[in-house]
Amino acid sequence: MVIPVSCVFNGCSNPPLGDGETKCGFHRHRRQCQVPNCCNQVYARQLCVRHGGKRICATEGCLRNARIALFCAQHARTPVRTEICSVDGCPRVAHLRHRCVRHGGGRQCKVASCKTHARRGGYCWRHRVMSDEGPALGDDFGSSTSGTDDDATLTATETTLELADPSNDPFLVSGPTIMRYLDEIDLAELVSYS
Repeated sequence: MVIPVSCVFNGCSNPPLGDGETKCGFHRHRRQCQVPNCCNQVYARQLCVRHGGKRICATEGCLRNARIALFCAQHARTPVRTEICSVDGCPRVAHLRHRCVRHGGGRQCKVASCKTHARRGGYCWRHRVMSDEGPALGDDFGSSTSGTDDDATLTATETTLELADPSNDPFLVSGPTIMRYLDEIDLAELVSYS
């Protein structure tokens, strides 16, 4: 009897578990393909992928592995959205209100002064930290449309910082609070103060 130096599976250089064993610790519960002299791991029906353990594409003449339903990635029929943006000349796929995101088909950020497309929790990427924090300065949660820019814009002197925990340290301000403050102030106004 020949004692194998490494595991019986292709590409595995680990030593077998013990005397008379052909598999390493990693492959000990895996089965070997039933085709003689094949050292591949079983995929299904006691066969490896190469010998028919995985279904092939249902398209006639195609020998690729089936990935989506009964077809390979090339022959799979993906659902096609036929609705196009209602703006004349726009070839993009329509979303909300029969328009693409660029032409107003997406949801707007919940921050009143922000006109950006909402991506996470009703907020744009810039204001995404607010979706975990709760209401913030300048938020308008009552409607999906925002108010006028004049009503929502706060100057640096009107904006107050909320302290993270005033009982421990009156100078400690949380990161999201600073981000909200910086989003709402006019940087040109700050420069004029210095």
